[in-house]
This record gives sequence, C-alpha cells and structure tokens, in this order.
Amino acid sequence: MEPDIWYVLVPVALALAVGTWLTRMRPRVAVDTGARHQWAVVTATTTDGVTAHVQVEYSWEGPRTRNPEALAATVADAVEDRLRRLVTTRTVPALPGLGDDLGWEEEQLVPGVRVEHVTVTTAEVEVTTELRRLVQDRGTS
Repeated sequence: MEPDIWYVLVPVALALAVGTWLTRMRPRVAVDTGARHQWAVVTATTTDGVTAHVQVEYSWEGPRTRNPEALAATVADAVEDRLRRLVTTRTVPALPGLGDDLGWEEEQLVPGVRVEHVTVTTAEVEVTTELRRLVQDRGTS
C-alpha cells in the first residue's frame, strides 16, 4: 500500500511547484525614474493689454511611478498654469526674453516633483493697436 501514495504525492508536489513558478513569472512593470524634458506654451494677455506668446523648455524629475505619462501631464499642466500667471501679471517690458532661465527650481509646482532648467525658447508679442499706443506713450513721456 505504501508505493501507491507516491503516485499521488509526486504529481501533487510537482503541480504545486509548477504553479508557484508560474505565478512568480509575472511580467515586471518598468518604472521610469529618469529626468524628462518637456515644453510648455502659453498665449495670454499681459496687464497692459498686449497678447504675448511664451514657450519654455524644462526638465523635471519625480517619484517612481508606474504611469509616467499621467505624471508628465500633471507637471505640464502645472508649468503651463505657472507660465500663464507669469504672463498675465506682467507688462510687456517685464516679460522674460529668449534664453532667460525662469529660476523655478525652488517652487513646488507639483508635490514630489522637481522642475528645473525652465528656459524661454520663444517670446513674442502681437503687434496690435494697443501695443502701438503703449510704445508711442513711452516715446512721448
């Protein structure tokens, strides 16, 4: 009677071993931890009524995440909001120029994310009647 039990125990043990091995073979999800480079573009009206178009390039590093695209979108939204506030709270002469570094390293735009090297790559204003009036007013003052 003893040899018959081995015919049952060996397949059961083998099935458990194979099942354990298969569950450990699950695909691993890659986690992105490197710095990312992105751009943000804003077109908004300055405090003196002129339409400005400003584009920046920036890099950021954040926490490990399984969904880096979602975090990248959150960071992009935060940078665009900050850039829009910058444009809408300044006059044309106070806008950043091409190549300027905005120095936002110390600001916490997104919790746990460090945004750095925010550099202006495009800085344009629309020539409108309002801009012409502002330039003429400054020339006569």
